[in-house]
Amino acid sequence: MARVDNKTIAQQFFDDVFNKGNLDTVDEIFADDYVGHSSANLRRPIKGPAGIKRFVQMYRQAFPDIEFKFEDILTQDDKVAVRWTTVGTHKGALFGIKPTGKKMTVTGIGIAQIPGGRIGVSFSEVDMLSLVTQLGVGPKLR
Repeated sequence: MARVDNKTIAQQFFDDVFNKGNLDTVDEIFADDYVGHSSANLRRPIKGPAGIKRFVQMYRQAFPDIEFKFEDILTQDDKVAVRWTTVGTHKGALFGIKPTGKKMTVTGIGIAQIPGGRIGVSFSEVDMLSLVTQLGVGPKLR
């Protein structure tokens, strides 16, 4: 798999799936046995295309205007690493947190392995402390 292809697949995930809500793209770019490890999930690994769809829907319901912007994207062999900034307005419940109407700006970094043109496994770290603090439900930071 060429580097440009992995970059394109990562862009499809963030642009088509998260930003635009096109869940059909998930079936095209995620392997059937996909496993995702994300600090933004809080519960357990995300499994398969159905799991990633539920994850995306949960965040799009909580932040209907969610938008991801790439800060950096690097590829090597069958891996791609992305650093992003996410913005959105909290208009739906998320992990039991009732809508606050507050805007958030959160950063994250993810690494995905994309063998054969479909995302097989991913690891992401999202600044969840910043998220809950911005929503007014986290610790007060000075």
